[in-house]
Amino acid sequence: MSEQRRFFHRYVKYTKNEYTYHYEKPWIYIYGPDGLRYIRLTGVFENPIDAGLDPDDVYPMPINMIPTLKQLIF
Repeated sequence: MSEQRRFFHRYVKYTKNEYTYHYEKPWIYIYGPDGLRYIRLTGVFENPIDAGLDPDDVYPMPINMIPTLKQLIF
């Protein structure tokens, strides 16, 4: 969500209490009702070493991301 859209999102009648976010390298800003303590991020990293993974381990990628990755490659 863009910063401008997030600003006006608080005035939407039915969804104003939902969590929203926007990404500005290297930070993720999360807005919404109080009580959020943790977020979980999943992703496919171009360089596993930059993501803190051991190059000898199996690359951890969720099975549901494989079709999308194949489509991007083709």
